[in-house]
Amino acid sequence: MAEKAANKGEAEITNNGNALNISGKIVNADGSITILNEGDGGLNLADIGIIETEGLEMINNGEAGLNIDGTITNVGTATISNNAGTLLVNGTVNNDGNATLTNDGDNFTVNGTITNKNGTLALLNENGALDINTTGKVSNTGNTTITNNGVDGLNIHGTVNNGGKLDITNTGIAGLNIDGTVTSTGDITATNSGEEGVNLASAGRVNGENNITIRNTAKGGVNVK
Repeated sequence: MAEKAANKGEAEITNNGNALNISGKIVNADGSITILNEGDGGLNLADIGIIETEGLEMINNGEAGLNIDGTITNVGTATISNNAGTLLVNGTVNNDGNATLTNDGDNFTVNGTITNKNGTLALLNENGALDINTTGKVSNTGNTTITNNGVDGLNIHGTVNNGGKLDITNTGIAGLNIDGTVTSTGDITATNSGEEGVNLASAGRVNGENNITIRNTAKGGVNVK
């Protein structure tokens, strides 16, 4: 694919129209990219869309959400923030450094792959549910935090694979629910205060090479099936 936009240095893309749609290739070889959408149609990286950069900030304030169907490759710090609609990762986010993905919209849904190395990875959801679905994969070679404060809970149906310490926290009413696989070479700490408790389904697996700590303060208890 030919590069639709190529740059060395800082780059900024801002949309105040209907939507910000990326279906080509954006490359910033020696600097960061800031992508800001204010349009109701959302910030949309199509399945053929590619972003390659050294430093990334993506912000969506549009009602249709932030939809990543393509591929993002970043070296350095990546900050991806969604403030309306759903933060939807169907494609691939590859980061080398520190990465933070935050949803303050409706839901945070991972059907694709989020991969980080050589730094920290943080997933934060403030509304609705944080769903890592059956096809979803989250991995990091360093320390990872996965936090849900949305009422619909933290639901891990897919795979979380971590190389450092892994902290999973849920305060949402629907609880912390695992029927996928959670693996870490470092300590695993899972903390829940959501009403429906911690629920580890029969198909669920939590595997750690060091300490595993599960803390629940909710009436729903800890339920291992």
